[in-house]
Amino acid sequence: MSYKAPDNKDLEAMIGIVGKNYATANKAINASYLAKSVMGLESQIPQLVVRPKYPEEIRKILLYCSAEKIAVTPMSAGLSGGFALPVLKPAGVLLDLSRMDRIIEIDEKNRYAIIEPGVTNGALWAYMEKYHPDWAPPIADGAPPAATVMGDAIDRGFSLYTSSVGPQGDNFMCAEVVFPNGDVIRTGSWALPTAKPFYKYGLGPDMWSFLMGSQGALGVFTKCAVKIYPHPKFKTVVAWGMSNPQDMQDLTLEISQQEFGIAHNTVMVQGGNYPLVMARWPKDKEFLAFS
Repeated sequence: MSYKAPDNKDLEAMIGIVGKNYATANKAINASYLAKSVMGLESQIPQLVVRPKYPEEIRKILLYCSAEKIAVTPMSAGLSGGFALPVLKPAGVLLDLSRMDRIIEIDEKNRYAIIEPGVTNGALWAYMEKYHPDWAPPIADGAPPAATVMGDAIDRGFSLYTSSVGPQGDNFMCAEVVFPNGDVIRTGSWALPTAKPFYKYGLGPDMWSFLMGSQGALGVFTKCAVKIYPHPKFKTVVAWGMSNPQDMQDLTLEISQQEFGIAHNTVMVQGGNYPLVMARWPKDKEFLAFS
């Protein structure tokens, strides 16, 4: 399939959907999004950056871009680790979802929080510390406060609870997704008219698993239900330093086998985080100089 590069007509169409303050073809602004990519992967510079606020705006954008054969790369807010946000060839539209930053619901009885893609680790942790102090979300280990909860989950990253409850992908239960043909679906138990998002598999084939790791290429996540966990009544923080990853691995496995309370919260954090570097400038583009 061949794609076309967006032009001024397409920019006007995006402005008609999200407003003139939330769609741009400014080269300096668009190039700045490379700083939100990590892992040192080569990234393209989008021709347009569009910042929707509502799922209906996303639906209209995807329908338009599908009809015009314009590539779309969604991002939650960047900085989420993993393979977050390298804009792939042929660039096109970067869909910046950072304005979708609502914490919609915290359900302590059913142990989940419903969030939008722009909700950051820092925002969710601060909100729960203030309004639900006995509960904690599965914040990604090593991720900065500016990284998004949903971005790390879709990439199936690791959380502070990974050693007992699995990777971030296992902490997410249900989602609302907009597909390129304009369909809006909810996965798992959330697909049922009156059911809460407490069960990720629901009825029929499992849609959740093939969406995980797709980086938004198959559909744009607009809401997710993530598990929350009660804070332990007693906490002890012990830190060890190792000179090599093998010793770190062996110690963590030994602690986990002891089954003495804190073992399920054991986390390995590598020093240096060498891979977590800015995306590389595209090889086929000259460096830009901005005055």
